Amino acid sequence: LGMIRDGLWFFLIATSSSFFTSAARNVFFHVLDIRTPFVNWLEQLSLFLLLSSLFKIGVLSRHESIDRKLLYRSSLLYFIESFLSSLVHSQLRTGQLFTMRVFDFFCSFALLYLIRDKEEEKSSISTSHIMLLSMAASFSWMEWGQMEYTPLSIIASPFLQTLKAHRIISIKEAYVQSQVSIERFSLEYSTLNSLTLLIPTIFSFLSRNIQITASWESIDYTLMGLSPMWLAVCLFSDLWQITQLRIHQYIISEHSRLTLASTGQWILQNMAHPSLVSLSAKITFVASLLRNGRKVV
Repeated sequence: LGMIRDGLWFFLIATSSSFFTSAARNVFFHVLDIRTPFVNWLEQLSLFLLLSSLFKIGVLSRHESIDRKLLYRSSLLYFIESFLSSLVHSQLRTGQLFTMRVFDFFCSFALLYLIRDKEEEKSSISTSHIMLLSMAASFSWMEWGQMEYTPLSIIASPFLQTLKAHRIISIKEAYVQSQVSIERFSLEYSTLNSLTLLIPTIFSFLSRNIQITASWESIDYTLMGLSPMWLAVCLFSDLWQITQLRIHQYIISEHSRLTLASTGQWILQNMAHPSLVSLSAKITFVASLLRNGRKVV
């Protein structure tokens, strides 16, 4: 029961922090023309600084060590994933986010394939039900009035999601082999990623083109000031779920969060761009979630 409560707690943290980080990303782009590579680096750096401070003042135990070689593969995969993400969705077209989300089920399918022979990942929920739930959650983003895409984004999106699946498995395996706390693991992971993303971040930052018409509002200052905290919390909650939950549970948690985000888009836009496919997918997702909810644990 403790793991269930913790899983629900971190799901709520991930959902709320994702909402604020999404708003902060919009401010970064529309006001400062800061794009995906810089924000990804800031996310890793923020978690590194937060955990470093907690270890420094003694809140977290410093009597742990980890072989950083265990993290090289996941860090390399994240570097490539960040590069692909900047091609698929770097806020050049807002609607490309919807296109990228439609392909989320590729990540779920790849995860299910990668754990097919692992006894510790066995679940009472059938693979077919997880696949149905994943496709319903992904298609809940299929809103024709919002979607934008290029040939490159269409081609790269499935590769991006497949790469994400391999990174998730790599993180999970590295954590098990490291035998350290999630806090120490997250510190080393964010440290390595902060270093590997530094050079592309510098190039991205120097290529900014701030518009003269960009204006600051009071909420922009608030979002910018709080963004490091929310970015760090969002990343840590994601790492906790990857390392502590079984893959089936993680897939359900992640798709639940993203489906809530899709529903939130409807609310924020006053139902300006609803579609029958998106509505049907949301209904199917909720029905599948209720059908299998008792088996998740």
